[in-house]
Amino acid sequence: MELIARVAVRRHRIGEERDGPAPVGSRADEGKVVTLFRIRGGSPARALRLLARSTRAAPARPTVALTVAGRELSDAQAAVCRAVITQCRNDATEIVLCSHPPQPPEAESPDGFGNCRWFPSVHTMMQQFGREDAQGTRASPAPD
Repeated sequence: MELIARVAVRRHRIGEERDGPAPVGSRADEGKVVTLFRIRGGSPARALRLLARSTRAAPARPTVALTVAGRELSDAQAAVCRAVITQCRNDATEIVLCSHPPQPPEAESPDGFGNCRWFPSVHTMMQQFGREDAQGTRASPAPD
């Protein structure tokens, strides 16, 4: 597993006056923080250490997003995903997956993945989070 990015999703209206970045912790600074990881397989223990290091310093609990390239999920990648998902659930951290589901959408999620939100791409996830931020609630996914 590798850290790809930390992204803050905030929606600003055109013409909104801003004198620079809002102070951390202010109302204007609120938004969804997403920490994005690429799953490559490897050791679940190493993945959990990276997860802890990457989310510990965040001012608010970030959403954790996992992305897997391609449609096939190897056994090593699945083991890392399960470990990270379990840890995030234990920490009450929102977790989403950004990739094509490894099974048809009408089939059940693979064991250990439960009811994680799936997005077909990182781009789609960011668009959805932007819509949710504008509404102040969690919106249902937009059709592709």
